[in-house]
Amino acid sequence: MHDILGTVLPSGAAGLLILPTSGKALYTLEANACTPESRVIGSVAGVIAPTGKAQNTSKLTLSGTNGKETVGKIDVAGGMVEPELVAFSETATESVEYALQFSQAIEVT
Repeated sequence: MHDILGTVLPSGAAGLLILPTSGKALYTLEANACTPESRVIGSVAGVIAPTGKAQNTSKLTLSGTNGKETVGKIDVAGGMVEPELVAFSETATESVEYALQFSQAIEVT
């Protein structure tokens, strides 16, 4: 996977777009007794907070419900992107909060 910093639209919040390194697959879900192996394809975006001051920690929040990501559009260097995940041939969402730790203080604006 690779990530691109951007601006969440229309809120203007700092965001992070997560994309596959190559192709369309972000990752593969292993098969289990109930489901076959499935590739998760597409992209996802989350909000980074806090912003505006240099610090060693931050938080990345990915959220969505009913197959729709909370971050509907994100403006990155390559243009505007509308993130979408697909798993088991259905539109999917990712809801998780990551604690980010940096080796030196950085400022996200």
